[in-house]
Amino acid sequence: MGRGLGTSDNRRVSWRADSLLGWDMSLRVILNGQSREFEALAESARLDALIGELGLKGDRVAVEHNGEIVPRAGWSETLVNGGDRIELVHFVGGGVT
Repeated sequence: MGRGLGTSDNRRVSWRADSLLGWDMSLRVILNGQSREFEALAESARLDALIGELGLKGDRVAVEHNGEIVPRAGWSETLVNGGDRIELVHFVGGGVT
């Protein structure tokens, strides 16, 4: 018996076709008001992967995804898609002593 093409199979086939044709499969988002492209990430990626790609330490970042604040505990469960709006605040220590 043949196997039907479900949603995941269609994505897999589409990805292979895109790769063979040289189409870009990177993630494009609006980050702090600026359009940014992340070639190392797929069109959909977890928020924690995006933060890691930016090289930021998770304990010093606050994130808003499409107008909703995302607690750090939810980053690995939050899917970021192309065109999403991400606002990041990176806290920096220091000051005058």
